[in-house]
Amino acid sequence: MDSATLEAFVDHARSALDADPGMSTRTAELRITQPFLEALDWDVHGPEVEAGYRFDDEVIGFALGRGDDPSVFVETVAPSASIDRADARRFAETMRAAGVELGVLLDGRRYCFVASVEGSLDVAEFPLEELPDHPDVVSYYDRDAVVERETTRQAKRRRAAERLAKRRGEIAADLADRLADVTGEELRSDAAVAAREFVDEFAADLRGDRRDRRDGEPPATNAEGRSGAKGDGGASDEPHSSGPSAGETADATSVSSPPSDREPRSGSRTARSVGDQEYIVRFFDGGTSIGAVKAASLSELLVQTVAYLDEGRHLLGSLSIPWSPEGWDGAVIAHEPTHPDGSAMADHERLPSGHCLRTDMDEPEYREVVEALASAIGLRVMFQGDWAED
Repeated sequence: MDSATLEAFVDHARSALDADPGMSTRTAELRITQPFLEALDWDVHGPEVEAGYRFDDEVIGFALGRGDDPSVFVETVAPSASIDRADARRFAETMRAAGVELGVLLDGRRYCFVASVEGSLDVAEFPLEELPDHPDVVSYYDRDAVVERETTRQAKRRRAAERLAKRRGEIAADLADRLADVTGEELRSDAAVAAREFVDEFAADLRGDRRDRRDGEPPATNAEGRSGAKGDGGASDEPHSSGPSAGETADATSVSSPPSDREPRSGSRTARSVGDQEYIVRFFDGGTSIGAVKAASLSELLVQTVAYLDEGRHLLGSLSIPWSPEGWDGAVIAHEPTHPDGSAMADHERLPSGHCLRTDMDEPEYREVVEALASAIGLRVMFQGDWAED
């Protein structure tokens, strides 16, 4: 962003306003706002610019940014209805409600650059003719600057989510203790469930998984207890429906896995089971059985296995990500749903930690993955239930 670019836009906008001083809001969006966004290197016809963005009962002129959540709101007022700081404050309230920190409110003749960060409101207001005198302010809203800041922010939040995932069990247990101290020992089980759910929801928010801000509802998960956060109870060697902690079992039999239209590999059983099948993996430390995981489908079993081993044994911290069993092509666990060569995973699930878990495998491959994961933290496994015989 430089002064010459802004000067060219000022000349264009002045000509448009002189030609039609009473233009409507829609006309101003087409003749002034869109050229302004183009001067900031935004492609007004590309996926990073959404016109008529809906949030609650409001419609925002333009939402800018990458991904599902916008980074900047841009709102246009008809030139005949000049804007002031009160308008900027009302605009900032909408931004705050939507979780958007940056916004531009303009009427063609005046431009308010709004930043609403951590409860503080900063407004820089300039007339059209003075825009070239403030490239430092205007350039803060250009595409490259916005994308760079958002990329850095997302990377920091993902790293924070990974750190949280590594200590998930410890933090949830500490929080549960604090809740039980206040509510009483008779509610410790409820406190444990609430603590794990809070940690998992916070991690999901850090990863950016909770996207449905427009409707005010969190996105639905496709597996209850995916992270092993449901239930409490004592350690047991038998598969049961409690959430996984050291010595407990993760149970996913109440979960219906979505059907797959992908054909299983020749000679193998499908990785997406239906009906009343039950797959069980029992874990051993030396000669001692320390717990088990069961599920109605192989893909869900693998998700539960990773979550169980990570909570009780810090599995993911012991792996080099992207990870796969020795000798395999591609990744089984990765930060994003892509293999090291850049190709996309055909099927995957998101782990509570935010990592992607590959699920386009046949039954023998699932067995090999489970064995390799257990071996990475010094455990061995026994397969029970509806697994095919070796």
